[in-house]
Amino acid sequence: MANEGGADAGRPSSFEDLCRAFGLCLTCLGEGVTRNDNGLGFKVVGMDRDTQLFEQCPVCGGTGMLRTSTDG
Repeated sequence: MANEGGADAGRPSSFEDLCRAFGLCLTCLGEGVTRNDNGLGFKVVGMDRDTQLFEQCPVCGGTGMLRTSTDG
């Protein structure tokens, strides 16, 4: 039986394609926070006692969702 998966069938199959299909932000990949420049972990902007605070994604405003032309 042949593999009928996305890429083999000529359909989009990357994680970015999945994000688009579900309306997730492509910059933060649905996380809502900014990744470190090296791609490992997230940018820490401060602490609240023992809790790290992370930089919110500048594209989606921390929602993790794609913005549309009707968004404010």
